This record gives sequence, structure tokens and C-alpha cells, in this order.
Amino acid sequence: MNRKNLLFVLAALVVIVSSGCRSTFPKPPILVSLIPAPPATLEVGLSTPLSATVTGDTQNGGVDWTVTCGSANCGSFSVAHTASGASTTYTAPTTPPTGGTVTITAASTASTSGANASATITITPVATAGSLTGQYAFYVSGYDTTGSLYVAGGSVTLDGMGNVTAGEEDFNSSSLGTPSVADTLTGTYTVGNDGRGSMVLAAASGGVPDPNVGVGGTQTLSFTVVNNNHVLIEEFDANFTSAGSLDLQTTTAATALTGGYSFYFQGTDGPNAYVAAGVMTADGAGNFTSTADVDIDSGGSVSTGNSFTGTLAGPTLDASGRGVLTYGGDAFAIYVIGPEVFRIVDIDSTSFAVVGSAFGQGAGAGSFSQASLMGSFVFNNQGFSVLGFNEQVGLLTTDGAGTISTGIIDYNQGGVIPPMPPAPDTITAGTYAMASNGYGSATGTVTGNSAITTFGVYMTDPALNLSDPNNTTSGTGSALFVELDSEALGHGVLVSQAATSATAGNNAINLDGDVIVGPVDVVGQVSSNGSSAFSGSADANELFVPSQLSSVPLAGTFSADTTNAGRYTGTLSLNGAIAPYGLVFYQANGGLALHILEDPLNVGIGVIEQQQ
Repeated sequence: MNRKNLLFVLAALVVIVSSGCRSTFPKPPILVSLIPAPPATLEVGLSTPLSATVTGDTQNGGVDWTVTCGSANCGSFSVAHTASGASTTYTAPTTPPTGGTVTITAASTASTSGANASATITITPVATAGSLTGQYAFYVSGYDTTGSLYVAGGSVTLDGMGNVTAGEEDFNSSSLGTPSVADTLTGTYTVGNDGRGSMVLAAASGGVPDPNVGVGGTQTLSFTVVNNNHVLIEEFDANFTSAGSLDLQTTTAATALTGGYSFYFQGTDGPNAYVAAGVMTADGAGNFTSTADVDIDSGGSVSTGNSFTGTLAGPTLDASGRGVLTYGGDAFAIYVIGPEVFRIVDIDSTSFAVVGSAFGQGAGAGSFSQASLMGSFVFNNQGFSVLGFNEQVGLLTTDGAGTISTGIIDYNQGGVIPPMPPAPDTITAGTYAMASNGYGSATGTVTGNSAITTFGVYMTDPALNLSDPNNTTSGTGSALFVELDSEALGHGVLVSQAATSATAGNNAINLDGDVIVGPVDVVGQVSSNGSSAFSGSADANELFVPSQLSSVPLAGTFSADTTNAGRYTGTLSLNGAIAPYGLVFYQANGGLALHILEDPLNVGIGVIEQQQ
């Protein structure tokens, strides 16, 4: 073979070998993986971060995100395209889609074969009618169209299908000559996907609609479900506006009322604003006694160390968990929530109209001391001052030996707020005392308001959550906290601060106050990002406009106080108001924040509770 032919053969072999090599090592396929896997379920309105990793993509084209479902609104992404490994945020729709699920798909942008990964997420409502099943006690306090304070307490039995099958209510207004006592209740209720709902009650006395209650005997309540056992409520009709709660009753046995209790009730005594609080002992046979352990502030006239003896008639409670407690010539209806909690509403035929609660002291009864109060505590107070409504929130740090180490307070007394907002006033020279039966007091000097000086402190069972009485897993370690000053009075709680980060997710919120148009109550639901903003919707009853605003937008902004952990300042806007209210809240724990409007024209107080 000549040299020319040999070169030709060698060249041909090189081509053949090269071609064989290319077919032996094919281009790897593009693969998409959802890492980490998306959650199996997600509540309406909530968000979750998602990320996907693409392998085999030499172009680094990234990921395209889509969501499909059986409805028009399947939710949304913060960004619809991300780099491989980068995150987007998926936000669920506000209503579960048809079929209850959405399909999330992450597709490789560069793939010509449609390489992708997908996952199914079940979208769940916050609550349904079935969430509210059983017997619930409720109480409210607010105003009627005459501007008079009214109070009410009762019990309703809910069947989980939207029907109020039985109930009982006591209703008293300082404008009434005679209270409505033990009215019967029936009605209906609805619950939306966000936990907001409505209850319409027919109140009757002797089988006839009671004209004192609601509108011609029809009483409408708006509410937001916090959990199956606890609901924030407001009266939402043209004659009355108020705020309160609805809580599952776990016992109706009179014999369960035994041991030490701390209690308060607040309202009016004739022309005077009135608050009373203290500790008492129940013997299990219907007898309640207190020896020099009750404090009273009536229109600025303060008396401490009062005594009383009360008797629960019967002492058997009826099917609604209701009994009548009498002492000093006054009569009160009580509605039992559980062995350690009952609501109190005055049923006297006088201008005395008050409502309140009693909380058991548990195993701590008789063994409290200054050491029972040690650490950081968030507090609130709601009542009246010589300037108008009196609302307070703040933070105290105690040393367990009688000294309030540090203290801050935000307040609004008829439009008078701290001199230099958004900074709070400080509390100096603070001290406290505590007797073994849980009867205590606290004093301090508020730098910007010399009228705020004196408080009563009444210990409760450390295992109790005073805001949500059936919750035994969070929000515990509390005491009743009452202002007892000559120029201001009020009632509230002192809650051990277990967390300082604002709660992200779905939350119930309420507001009880007085704005430019007069008394107003708001109850609603908001979703919070936990760092700067929340938004949702609410029902607002602006009684003197008059106007009942249903499902109006509720939104807020907030930022953390870098000096005081757990304190946040911001704004609250209702129904798209151009000038939002000033807002301050203190985070007590992962499920509870206490807030007020710190606004010169608007006064209000409330809670933000995580929905579970």
C-alpha cells in the first residue's frame, strides 16, 4: 500500500473513533428537584418559601414557577422566575379552591423536553362552622345609642352546623330601669374561611322578644375565631356596640368553684366610672369570702382593703352554667367556663352596671410572695380618666424582691399621649408588694404623666392564660392588673413576656375605643409578615354615625423598637382611611400582643391573638 492510501485509511479510522466516542458519552438530561419539599398543607392567606434546584442545565436558565387548581384564584408567587436554588414565596388564596388543593410546578426554563417537578398543597380554612361545637360562655361591655354603658353575659350551645340550639343571657344598661335577666337564646351562626363570622341571636323573656336586647330582641354579634375554644366578639347592630369574648365551657358544676380566686369587675356606679378587684376564697358550697382584700375606685374615690361575704344561690348552677351570686345587697349572674374561670355580670335594678371575670389561683393559693413576680411582664389597662377613655400598655421588669427594676408605658387618656411619641414614658421609683393570698399592689412615677401612680396586682394560677382560658400551653403566668388613681381607673392583665418577636401568620384582632365619630368596636382577621406589615378585613361598628361596616379593609405597618424588646410602633388603617391611626403594641408571647391607639384624636385598646 502506498503512503497516500495509508494516510487516507488512518484519517478514516480517526473519524470513526471520534464518532464512536460521541455516542458513548451523551449529554446529561436536565432534572428539576423541589428542595426542600413544599408543605403538605397551608392555611388560606398564608405564605411559604419555595425553591427548586436544576441539574444538567449548561445554560443556567433557572426555574419558572406556576400554580394550577380547580378555581380562578390559585394563589400567587412573589417572583415567577428564579435562579436554580433561589427562593420564591408562594401565598395561598384567601378561599380554598375547588377540590381543596393547588399544584405547584417548577419547570426548567432551558429544557426543551419540559423538565419539571411538582407538588400538591392542600389549602385549608382557618375555621368552619364545625370548629365551634359545644357550649360557650360569652361576655361584652360597650355602649348603647344614648351613650350609656351596657354589659351582658351569657351562654350559647352551638351544634357545629350553624345553629344556636339553646342559650341564656343577662343584659344590663345604666339607661335601663330594670335589667333583662335570664333571657332565653336561640339563633344561627356562620364562619368564613378566615375565621370571621356572625351570630344572630333571638333573645326572649317569657317567650316574647325582649325589646331591651339588640334591635327588637334580635342581637347580632360579629366575631373572629382564634381557636376552637376561644373567639373574639363584638355586638354589631344599630343599637349597641361592644367588645368581649366567647369561650368553651368545660364544666357547669357548682362544686368545682373552690379555692382562691382573683377577680375584677368594671363599669359604672350611677354617674361614676367604677372598678373593683381583689381576691376571695370559695368553699365549694357556694360561699365566697374576702377579708380586707378588695380594692375599689369609684369616680376617683379609692378605698383599699375592703371585705365581703357572698353566696351563690342554690348553689346549683343551671344547664347554662349560670348562677346568681349575691353580696352586700348586690346581685350578679355568673357563667362558669371551667373550674378556675367564670364571668360576672351585674343584674341589679339600679344604675350600677358592671361586668368582669374571676380566675382561680390554683396550687399557688396561700403561698404567693414577691418572688411570684420576677422577670419581664407586659401589661394593659382599659378604663376611664378625667380626660376621657383611659388606655395603657407597657412593660415592667421586676426583681422578685419588691422592686420594679425597669418600666415603660404607652397610654392614651382622652387624646393625651406620651409627650414624645413614638418613645414611651418611663416608670421610675417602682415598687411592689405581695401578700401570701395573692393580694398585691404596685406604685411608680411615670415621667410624662403624674396622674398614673398606683395599681392593684392580684395573682392567678401560673398555669392559666387569662386571655384564652382553655389554653394551657402558652400565654400562662399572669395576674390581674388594675389602676387605682384619683384621676384614672381601669382593669387589665399582667402577662409574663415569653417572646418578643411579632407573630407572623394569621391573627385575630379587636379594638374597643372611641374615635372622632364616637364609640367604635372592631373585630377582624389579619395576616402578618411578622416584621413590618399586616392586612386583612374586619367588621367595625361606629355606633353614632350610625354605621355597621362589614368586611372592610384593615391594614397596619409596624417596626420594632430597637431599645425596648417586644415593643412595636406603627399605624393602623381601617376602611382605607387616608390618615391612619397611630398604633403601639407589646408582644407578650408567641400567641398574644397587647395594643392601643396612640393617637391624639382616637382612643382604643385591644389584642392581637394568633389563630390556631
